[in-house]
Amino acid sequence: MSTTQIAVRMPDMLLAQLDRLVAVDVFESRAAAVRAGVESVTAEFSRHEIDRAIVEGYRRVPPDRSERATAPTRRPPTVSVQMCKIVEQPAGPLAASPTNCSRVSTRCHQRT
Repeated sequence: MSTTQIAVRMPDMLLAQLDRLVAVDVFESRAAAVRAGVESVTAEFSRHEIDRAIVEGYRRVPPDRSERATAPTRRPPTVSVQMCKIVEQPAGPLAASPTNCSRVSTRCHQRT
């Protein structure tokens, strides 16, 4: 996989938080933390685009009475994020170290 180096400016407070994540071994480096953040934002954006397409599909072709009757009750979506330290495994590619993982769950905000 080809990579390109970029320069990023950020407020000192945010940089201090980033450095703390590296210091407590959540990420191996600042670059790894920034990559994880960009991956997270792009994945969230992709999910949002899919959600929007599904809603638009239902606007074009609304569910009929029987479909509405059997639909489950609506609950706010939950996003689960797993933060892991990325380590080099002796036998191969990068993998998450299960001893350095923690789970964080947050509620999504509905966007239109």
